Amino acid sequence: MNRLIDATLEIMPKLGIEIRPAYKKDGELQLRAWDKLEGANALFTIHSDIAGIINRDSPDEMYYIDPLILTGHALKPILANFNNTVQNIKARSIIVHELTHWLQRGTITELHTAEGYISFNGNNYLEYISQKREIEAHAVQSYYFIREHNKNNLDKIVNNSQTNDDLCKSLINEFMTLTRKPIVF
Repeated sequence: MNRLIDATLEIMPKLGIEIRPAYKKDGELQLRAWDKLEGANALFTIHSDIAGIINRDSPDEMYYIDPLILTGHALKPILANFNNTVQNIKARSIIVHELTHWLQRGTITELHTAEGYISFNGNNYLEYISQKREIEAHAVQSYYFIREHNKNNLDKIVNNSQTNDDLCKSLINEFMTLTRKPIVF
């Protein structure tokens, strides 16, 4: 997990994504399989829910008592071995996505409340992914996947992007192409 944390910390600033300054005060980040998650999915949460967030309204001082990434059981065996198969790189990129959520700078309202948040319902991917917290996490995930899968593609995308917004959208589109899903932007 430390390798993935380091990779996430390296990528976020390259994309202009702010890292929560007090993350080193957090309790130990845990990775745990959860029966309610199907397939190769994961999500970042706080074990004790909202009570586990300290300095909730201060983006510079907020930290988590008991941060947790829950995964579907399908990810566990894939993540057990670090290798360069597409399946393994994609599984690691899913964890990088959740690590981005863990490290994102913001207030409790910006990062954790459902008010105004658009959940993915199977038909609204563009709306869902266009939210700041989601486009950032998807962009970091995409950067990681492309870097591990084909560094030359990453260099081309970085060199052809004029702004961080362009870069994030281009990374996500390339990731979607490489994982055989429809382009988003």
